Amino acid sequence: MANCPGSTARPVLTTRRALLGGVGLATAALIAPAVAATRSDSAELSPAFAALIAANSAAEKACKDYNANVCTPLFAAARAQWEMLPHTTAVINDRVYCTAEHQDVRLSRAIVAGIRDKKTGRAHRDFTAAAMLRQRAKDRIWVHSGAAAAGAQADQLSDVWADAQGSVCEHPVSTATDLHAKLAFMLEYGMEAEDGWFPYLVADAARVAKMEGR
Repeated sequence: MANCPGSTARPVLTTRRALLGGVGLATAALIAPAVAATRSDSAELSPAFAALIAANSAAEKACKDYNANVCTPLFAAARAQWEMLPHTTAVINDRVYCTAEHQDVRLSRAIVAGIRDKKTGRAHRDFTAAAMLRQRAKDRIWVHSGAAAAGAQADQLSDVWADAQGSVCEHPVSTATDLHAKLAFMLEYGMEAEDGWFPYLVADAARVAKMEGR
């Protein structure tokens, strides 16, 4: 999900990748030692920062629970109905085309777009029309089964979770304990500093150094 030109919105590309399970290994190698170095067992997180981490945990749970309890069964049921839709097979110029094969459909569409042979063109047009009708039937099933609405809701919950992650990384911290928690958070979710979070960490480190130098 890209920011609009001129936008001051947070860099969410990394967060999106984190939600999908991607981990920045290079960044992890850099952050891990810092996490160990800033660890403090005695101090507690500042209330505001602790609240943001808790909000992220709640958003993560809501997102994962909805996907597991709502999306997964609805999607599976819709796909089972898809499997019941018959496929169309056609032999055109001694080649077998089947709507179950995406490459066959793409090839046939390309041929329809450029062919001048009316006889062969008619066969390909019939085949691509059959593929289109099947796809429309799949689309209707996806909507009527509730899968489409569930997917849209899942996207919204994912956005909330992404924003919650971003809020944790954006929050200005001024204690070593909070900085450790932020670094550990980024390591846990595979959030790469190079993708836009690094300036926040630099500012955090400066604040911590200033506070400890008093």
